[in-house]
Amino acid sequence: MSDSVVVDQGYRFSGGRTGFLLIHGLGGTPMEMRFIAQGLARAGHTVVCPQLAGHCGTAEDIKKTTWQDWYGTVEKAHAELRKECDVVFVAG
Repeated sequence: MSDSVVVDQGYRFSGGRTGFLLIHGLGGTPMEMRFIAQGLARAGHTVVCPQLAGHCGTAEDIKKTTWQDWYGTVEKAHAELRKECDVVFVAG
């Protein structure tokens, strides 16, 4: 059996100083937030939708992670977004 290779499917739209951190669902992918992200970006906002740890691969990839790993992904994305945005809204 070969190891799975997961490519990061997270994305970002650069915009104004108001940021939105969009978090996809458990077992989901960043693509499920794409419609909302594009609308916010068209309105001039900065939008980030990270790929949660262990997601976008196999069921085994998710099983190797914990809620703390997923939370860590969100914390890192939030910290990066705060570097360029005055206000950050979080939704999922």
